[in-house]
Amino acid sequence: ALYACPPAITLSFPLLAIRHGQTDDNVRHAWQGQIDGPSNQLNAVGKEQARVAAENLFAQLSDSFGVALPTLVMSGRLVVLSSHLGRAKETAQTFLDLLADRLGITLPLRIEPDLAEIFFGVVEGGSLETLTGELLECLLQFKYGRDATMNWLGTGESFTDVTLRACRLLGRLNAEFHAGETL
Repeated sequence: ALYACPPAITLSFPLLAIRHGQTDDNVRHAWQGQIDGPSNQLNAVGKEQARVAAENLFAQLSDSFGVALPTLVMSGRLVVLSSHLGRAKETAQTFLDLLADRLGITLPLRIEPDLAEIFFGVVEGGSLETLTGELLECLLQFKYGRDATMNWLGTGESFTDVTLRACRLLGRLNAEFHAGETL
């Protein structure tokens, strides 16, 4: 298998990442990718996971910044990014709502399309149990072969594509939040 290994990117700002909470499609082991339908939104467990993640993030920021946290938040140096997918937006918004509740400060949620999950093309929505033929072979190749160039029968993104997308995003963020002007 071929794995992309781009040169290391040195970030000029601190970055904290939180994965979205659980969806019904997570439970059924579906390849959600960029599907944004009803079964791809946070379920009850996912909403609780988002709440706990928000509490933990707030605690971490409070421990790090203490009484200076409100000043940091109001300074514009704390930015919350999310992909356009509902499950990610709801997870991020849970933190923003907690921040507003605890500090009385409202921050906007910034949508960043390059944060979206990999696009699995024709296999999105399917699972090892539901797909057959070439589509099942794609999933098996992914699950066991881990080919970074596989692009789902020409209909989706390869891991190389996603890596390049992430590098592009981090480069833009480095330029925007250069050292000395962020957390």
